[in-house]
Amino acid sequence: MLARKLDYPEYDYTAYETYEDTVYTEPSVRQKPRAVYTKNLRCEFSILVGIVLFFAFFLVARGDVSIRKGYELVAAQRQENELIKNNEHLKVHLAGLKAPERITGMALQIGMIPADKNIYVKAGPSGQTAPKEDKLRMAWKKD
Repeated sequence: MLARKLDYPEYDYTAYETYEDTVYTEPSVRQKPRAVYTKNLRCEFSILVGIVLFFAFFLVARGDVSIRKGYELVAAQRQENELIKNNEHLKVHLAGLKAPERITGMALQIGMIPADKNIYVKAGPSGQTAPKEDKLRMAWKKD
């Protein structure tokens, strides 16, 4: 469907020049608004690039810190595992050193002999004191 041309009576079509009628004339005074515009554009662009580079550097630095902390965490976990294994080994070694068979064997090597009978000291009724040390030593010497 074709659009029809509307005629507006109040509009003067002849008041304005058409594109073909305009002639380009060199300005008498040299103006530099375009150079100022490009200088402002360069300044704004360099500020924008600076901000982007700053944030990129910040992200890289933050990533570097997190990676470094990860390596430290892995090293600490490895050290913890080694210390746990060493602790278990020491517990086994200590249990072997505390074994009664080992203690008996060492006592026999240095010339000690097992006791024939065990001596027990019985505490007296409440209010009485236990025998003095001299009496205990004498009891040991009698046997």
